Amino acid sequence: MPELALRWTLTNPAITSAIAGVKQPSHIEGVVKAADDVLPQRVWHQLATLFAQAKTKALAAASRAS
Repeated sequence: MPELALRWTLTNPAITSAIAGVKQPSHIEGVVKAADDVLPQRVWHQLATLFAQAKTKALAAASRAS
């Protein structure tokens, strides 16, 4: 999941850079792999749609709670 999140971030046209933190040296390999891989446009759009839906639900729940 961290690699997918970083890959989605790096292929987002609205984002120009990403800062990835790691806790162990072995985690660097995943960051490098995510930066080098290509996320298909179809998958990027599917994830963007899911994120937008989750944001809408969270905002609706927050407004009901207040």
